[in-house]
Amino acid sequence: MSLVRDHDFWFCVTEDHEAWRYDRLGFDLQTSYSIPGSLQAQNTLLASATHLLEIPLASFVRLPDVTWEATESPTRPESEHRLRWVLTPLSPGSLMPAFGVIEWVLDNGRPLLTHSEYFPGKPSTEAPKGIVVDVFYERQNGRLLPIRSTRVESGITTDTVRGAVQAAQTDPAFYTPAAFGLDRPDKPWQAWQIWMLIAAWAGGISFAIRLRRRRLSSFSKVRIP
Repeated sequence: MSLVRDHDFWFCVTEDHEAWRYDRLGFDLQTSYSIPGSLQAQNTLLASATHLLEIPLASFVRLPDVTWEATESPTRPESEHRLRWVLTPLSPGSLMPAFGVIEWVLDNGRPLLTHSEYFPGKPSTEAPKGIVVDVFYERQNGRLLPIRSTRVESGITTDTVRGAVQAAQTDPAFYTPAAFGLDRPDKPWQAWQIWMLIAAWAGGISFAIRLRRRRLSSFSKVRIP
Protein backbone atom coordinates (compact mmCIF):
# COMPACT_ATOMS: atom_id res chain seq x y z
CA MET A 1 0.00 0.00 0.00
CA SER A 2 1.19 3.52 -0.71
CA LEU A 3 1.48 6.09 2.04
CA VAL A 4 -1.81 6.87 3.76
CA ARG A 5 -2.72 9.97 5.74
CA ASP A 6 -4.78 9.65 8.90
CA HIS A 7 -5.12 13.28 9.98
CA ASP A 8 -1.54 14.26 10.90
CA PHE A 9 -0.20 10.69 10.87
CA TRP A 10 1.36 9.27 7.70
CA PHE A 11 1.91 5.54 7.44
CA CYS A 12 2.43 2.67 5.05
CA VAL A 13 1.63 -0.97 5.76
CA THR A 14 2.59 -4.22 4.08
CA GLU A 15 1.25 -7.73 4.51
CA ASP A 16 3.70 -10.11 6.13
CA HIS A 17 2.70 -13.75 6.82
CA GLU A 18 -1.03 -12.95 6.61
CA ALA A 19 -0.66 -10.05 9.03
CA TRP A 20 -0.17 -6.33 8.51
CA ARG A 21 2.83 -4.44 9.79
CA TYR A 22 4.07 -0.87 9.52
CA ASP A 23 6.54 -0.29 6.73
CA ARG A 24 6.95 3.45 7.09
CA LEU A 25 5.36 5.90 9.48
CA GLY A 26 5.75 9.39 10.85
CA PHE A 27 4.09 12.63 11.83
CA ASP A 28 6.52 15.14 10.36
CA LEU A 29 6.24 16.87 6.99
CA GLN A 30 9.32 15.03 5.81
CA THR A 31 7.25 11.84 5.72
CA SER A 32 4.69 13.38 3.37
CA TYR A 33 7.48 14.75 1.18
CA SER A 34 8.74 11.19 0.71
CA ILE A 35 5.53 10.08 -1.03
CA PRO A 36 6.99 10.34 -4.56
CA GLY A 37 9.94 8.17 -3.57
CA SER A 38 7.63 5.68 -1.91
CA LEU A 39 5.46 5.53 -5.01
CA GLN A 40 8.48 4.92 -7.18
CA ALA A 41 9.70 2.09 -4.97
CA GLN A 42 6.36 0.36 -4.41
CA ASN A 43 4.41 0.69 -7.64
CA THR A 44 6.47 0.57 -10.82
CA LEU A 45 3.41 0.80 -13.06
CA LEU A 46 2.13 4.04 -11.55
CA ALA A 47 5.61 5.52 -11.32
CA SER A 48 6.29 4.80 -15.00
CA ALA A 49 3.24 6.88 -15.89
CA THR A 50 4.11 9.86 -13.71
CA HIS A 51 7.86 9.86 -12.98
CA LEU A 52 11.04 10.43 -14.95
CA LEU A 53 14.44 9.71 -13.41
CA GLU A 54 12.50 8.90 -10.22
CA ILE A 55 11.29 12.51 -10.20
CA PRO A 56 7.61 13.47 -10.60
CA LEU A 57 7.06 14.74 -14.14
CA ALA A 58 5.65 18.05 -12.88
CA SER A 59 8.88 18.64 -10.92
CA PHE A 60 11.17 17.42 -13.70
CA VAL A 61 9.85 19.89 -16.29
CA ARG A 62 10.61 22.75 -13.85
CA LEU A 63 14.23 21.78 -13.19
CA PRO A 64 16.50 24.70 -14.13
CA ASP A 65 19.09 22.15 -15.29
CA VAL A 66 16.78 20.83 -18.04
CA THR A 67 16.68 22.33 -21.53
CA TRP A 68 13.93 21.37 -23.98
CA GLU A 69 15.68 20.92 -27.31
CA ALA A 70 13.05 20.13 -29.92
CA THR A 71 9.44 19.19 -30.58
CA GLU A 72 9.09 15.99 -32.60
CA SER A 73 6.37 13.75 -33.96
CA PRO A 74 5.34 11.04 -31.44
CA THR A 75 6.38 7.47 -32.13
CA ARG A 76 3.44 5.96 -30.27
CA PRO A 77 -0.10 6.34 -31.69
CA GLU A 78 -1.44 7.00 -28.18
CA SER A 79 0.99 9.89 -27.64
CA GLU A 80 -0.10 13.46 -28.21
CA HIS A 81 3.23 15.24 -27.69
CA ARG A 82 6.95 14.45 -27.89
CA LEU A 83 9.83 16.56 -26.62
CA ARG A 84 13.58 16.02 -26.59
CA TRP A 85 15.39 17.18 -23.46
CA VAL A 86 18.97 17.68 -22.26
CA LEU A 87 19.99 17.87 -18.62
CA THR A 88 23.10 19.95 -17.99
CA PRO A 89 23.97 20.36 -14.29
CA LEU A 90 24.22 24.02 -13.30
CA SER A 91 26.39 23.24 -10.27
CA PRO A 92 28.90 20.45 -9.61
CA GLY A 93 27.62 17.41 -7.77
CA SER A 94 23.92 18.21 -8.20
CA LEU A 95 22.81 15.99 -11.09
CA MET A 96 24.52 13.88 -13.73
CA PRO A 97 24.44 15.06 -17.36
CA ALA A 98 21.77 13.21 -19.31
CA PHE A 99 19.47 13.49 -22.30
CA GLY A 100 16.40 11.80 -23.64
CA VAL A 101 12.82 12.05 -24.86
CA ILE A 102 9.37 12.10 -23.33
CA GLU A 103 6.01 11.44 -24.93
CA TRP A 104 2.75 11.98 -23.13
CA VAL A 105 -1.00 12.22 -23.39
CA LEU A 106 -3.30 14.60 -21.54
CA ASP A 107 -6.11 13.06 -19.53
CA ASN A 108 -8.48 15.62 -17.99
CA GLY A 109 -5.61 18.10 -18.02
CA ARG A 110 -3.23 15.64 -16.33
CA PRO A 111 -0.09 14.59 -18.28
CA LEU A 112 0.58 10.85 -18.37
CA LEU A 113 3.80 9.48 -19.85
CA THR A 114 3.40 7.06 -22.73
CA HIS A 115 7.08 6.80 -23.68
CA SER A 116 10.33 7.98 -22.10
CA GLU A 117 14.00 7.63 -22.89
CA TYR A 118 16.88 8.38 -20.55
CA PHE A 119 20.57 8.23 -21.50
CA PRO A 120 23.42 9.33 -19.21
CA GLY A 121 26.04 11.62 -20.66
CA LYS A 122 25.77 14.15 -23.47
CA PRO A 123 23.78 13.88 -26.73
CA SER A 124 27.06 13.45 -28.60
CA THR A 125 27.72 10.16 -26.78
CA GLU A 126 28.16 7.32 -29.25
CA ALA A 127 25.90 4.28 -28.83
CA PRO A 128 24.55 5.42 -25.46
CA LYS A 129 23.13 2.90 -23.03
CA GLY A 130 20.11 4.00 -21.10
CA ILE A 131 16.53 3.25 -20.12
CA VAL A 132 13.51 3.15 -22.43
CA VAL A 133 10.01 2.89 -20.94
CA ASP A 134 6.63 2.44 -22.64
CA VAL A 135 3.33 2.72 -20.78
CA PHE A 136 -0.01 1.43 -22.05
CA TYR A 137 -3.40 2.67 -20.83
CA GLU A 138 -7.03 1.69 -20.67
CA ARG A 139 -9.94 4.04 -20.04
CA GLN A 140 -12.09 3.23 -17.03
CA ASN A 141 -14.82 5.42 -15.58
CA GLY A 142 -13.78 8.24 -17.87
CA ARG A 143 -10.10 8.21 -16.83
CA LEU A 144 -6.97 6.64 -18.28
CA LEU A 145 -5.43 3.98 -16.06
CA PRO A 146 -2.06 2.32 -16.79
CA ILE A 147 -2.44 -1.37 -17.52
CA ARG A 148 1.12 -2.28 -18.53
CA SER A 149 4.62 -0.86 -18.66
CA THR A 150 7.77 -2.18 -20.30
CA ARG A 151 11.21 -1.04 -19.20
CA VAL A 152 14.30 -1.91 -21.23
CA GLU A 153 17.62 -1.41 -19.46
CA SER A 154 20.96 -2.96 -20.46
CA GLY A 155 19.14 -5.37 -22.76
CA ILE A 156 16.87 -6.61 -19.98
CA THR A 157 13.12 -6.05 -20.34
CA THR A 158 10.94 -5.71 -17.26
CA ASP A 159 7.22 -6.12 -17.91
CA THR A 160 4.77 -4.89 -15.28
CA VAL A 161 1.08 -5.73 -15.73
CA ARG A 162 -1.77 -4.32 -13.70
CA GLY A 163 -3.83 -6.71 -11.59
CA ALA A 164 -7.35 -6.15 -10.32
CA VAL A 165 -8.91 -2.70 -10.01
CA GLN A 166 -11.26 -1.92 -7.15
CA ALA A 167 -13.24 1.17 -6.27
CA ALA A 168 -11.65 3.37 -3.62
CA GLN A 169 -13.06 3.07 -0.14
CA THR A 170 -15.25 6.03 0.83
CA ASP A 171 -15.28 5.17 4.53
CA PRO A 172 -12.53 7.22 6.25
CA ALA A 173 -12.14 4.44 8.84
CA PHE A 174 -10.57 2.27 6.11
CA TYR A 175 -7.54 4.55 6.08
CA THR A 176 -6.73 4.26 9.78
CA PRO A 177 -4.24 1.95 11.51
CA ALA A 178 -7.13 0.25 13.31
CA ALA A 179 -8.44 -1.02 9.97
CA PHE A 180 -5.30 -3.15 9.72
CA GLY A 181 -5.30 -4.25 13.35
CA LEU A 182 -2.48 -1.85 14.23
CA ASP A 183 -2.17 0.64 17.08
CA ARG A 184 -1.61 4.25 16.22
CA PRO A 185 1.60 5.43 17.93
CA ASP A 186 1.62 8.48 20.14
CA LYS A 187 2.79 11.62 18.46
CA PRO A 188 6.30 12.49 19.66
CA TRP A 189 6.79 15.77 21.42
CA GLN A 190 8.13 18.56 19.27
CA ALA A 191 11.06 20.66 20.49
CA TRP A 192 8.92 23.77 20.88
CA GLN A 193 6.40 21.81 22.97
CA ILE A 194 9.15 20.60 25.29
CA TRP A 195 10.48 24.15 25.72
CA MET A 196 6.97 25.45 26.40
CA LEU A 197 6.50 22.74 29.04
CA ILE A 198 9.83 23.66 30.65
CA ALA A 199 8.92 27.36 30.58
CA ALA A 200 5.51 26.66 32.13
CA TRP A 201 7.11 24.46 34.79
CA ALA A 202 9.73 27.10 35.59
CA GLY A 203 7.08 29.81 35.68
CA GLY A 204 4.97 27.77 38.08
CA ILE A 205 7.91 27.23 40.43
CA SER A 206 8.81 30.92 40.29
CA PHE A 207 5.23 31.90 41.11
CA ALA A 208 5.11 29.42 44.02
CA ILE A 209 8.37 30.84 45.45
CA ARG A 210 7.11 34.43 45.20
CA LEU A 211 3.81 33.48 46.81
CA ARG A 212 5.61 31.73 49.69
CA ARG A 213 7.85 34.75 50.25
CA ARG A 214 4.83 37.05 50.41
CA ARG A 215 3.15 34.81 52.95
CA LEU A 216 6.30 34.65 55.09
CA SER A 217 6.69 38.41 54.86
CA SER A 218 3.07 38.96 55.89
CA PHE A 219 3.43 36.51 58.80
CA SER A 220 6.54 38.27 60.10
CA LYS A 221 4.67 41.59 60.28
CA VAL A 222 1.90 40.21 62.49
CA ARG A 223 2.31 41.38 66.10
CA ILE A 224 1.86 38.83 68.81
CA PRO A 225 0.24 40.41 71.95
